[in-house]
Amino acid sequence: MNILLLMSSPRSHITLVEVLIRELINKQNVVYCMSTSNNKDMLESYGAKFIEYPDYIVPASCNNIDVDLVMKKTDELWKKGKIKEGYDYITEKDIESVFDITLKQIDYICEIVEKFNINLMFRDAVDKLGRLVADKMNIKCIGYMTHNIYSKRYFEQNPNDLYAVFMNAKWRIKNLPNEYFLDLRERAEKLYKKYGEKNFPIYTHHQLDPMTEFTLIFSSEKFQPVSSFYENRKYLIIKPEKSVFKIEENIDDKLIKFIESYKKIIYISSGSFVTQSYYYYKNFVNALSKFNIGVVMAVGKFSEPLNNYIRENKINNIYISSFIPQKFILSKTDVFITSGGHNSILEAIYYKVPMLITPISSEQRMNGLLLEELGIGETTYSLNKNASISSQINKLLRKQLNVNKLNEISNDLRNQNNNFKSMWDYIYDN
Repeated sequence: MNILLLMSSPRSHITLVEVLIRELINKQNVVYCMSTSNNKDMLESYGAKFIEYPDYIVPASCNNIDVDLVMKKTDELWKKGKIKEGYDYITEKDIESVFDITLKQIDYICEIVEKFNINLMFRDAVDKLGRLVADKMNIKCIGYMTHNIYSKRYFEQNPNDLYAVFMNAKWRIKNLPNEYFLDLRERAEKLYKKYGEKNFPIYTHHQLDPMTEFTLIFSSEKFQPVSSFYENRKYLIIKPEKSVFKIEENIDDKLIKFIESYKKIIYISSGSFVTQSYYYYKNFVNALSKFNIGVVMAVGKFSEPLNNYIRENKINNIYISSFIPQKFILSKTDVFITSGGHNSILEAIYYKVPMLITPISSEQRMNGLLLEELGIGETTYSLNKNASISSQINKLLRKQLNVNKLNEISNDLRNQNNNFKSMWDYIYDN
């Protein structure tokens, strides 16, 4: 078969899919991967044939609105005390933004399908074109998630609270009507229908669930909540290749010496795609300089000003760099403070490191709740708890968590027993 994968652009959406690409190629299929140019070398190293998206197709695009202008207007409404109006406005604008599909984009993917005689498609959940093309060309399309599925069914367990977390309403919910988020999904579905009639149809909250008959999830069976699953759909959870967790080589001697100077290590990193601010890191510097513990921080572009700050204030227990080899440091870490991206969480679990989640995005807020529910971490974003960050860190340092559960999920990731039989059965079932 000739197989086409419609992929996203961030590396975090690419590395986990290696195991699928190698499985497809090992079964004597030709695999074409569409992504952005920054992923060309990586995808070709997996054995795939690379196709670059044209400049008028941007994965996960939101080209219909001016995001800065929308956020400015939302903030203005909130500052005036119009909390409900602010959420009504940003909810609609957020949904409107994804309806930027053009016939030119669909036709281009159809041309690729015809040119390379594609028999089967896979699509990242953020992709908006694959389902439309597959329906038009009458070929099977399998959706995949590079993080956990948080489906409509998952939110229905407690919609008012879960959607409040999803929508970043912790500090504003008291100023909203009672049960404002209870019917959020219903309101969202009406908006998706409204804008879909003007453009092309997209599934509601498609980034959280691709809504395909058969869905691949790159995670662990012990970490993906089964409450997200529907009985009439099929799922296959795929664990990443061991290479994803391989410890880096050629580690800086200064970092090694610093780590060896302390009995316990806290590692702080907020990811490579969407990162925290300078003041986020500075606040942790001030708080953790009082701890008798080593702190390693990956701070990206803030390395120079933060290093100047710790020198000026004679802070010796904090090591700051723009980049830290993450698997290496996690193998030496006692507590990981992270924004809560899926890849970082899997890496921390693999090395059995408890986490404190300080989330930025909606998905990260949901991940934090899940970690806390499993007892393997803490989150700063819980509606019903206002513990100080210092107390949360101390709790994790004292291993006041479900160590058995952390070990269980770690062992599941380490056990490379992926079985693709159900996927192949679905593919060959006419």
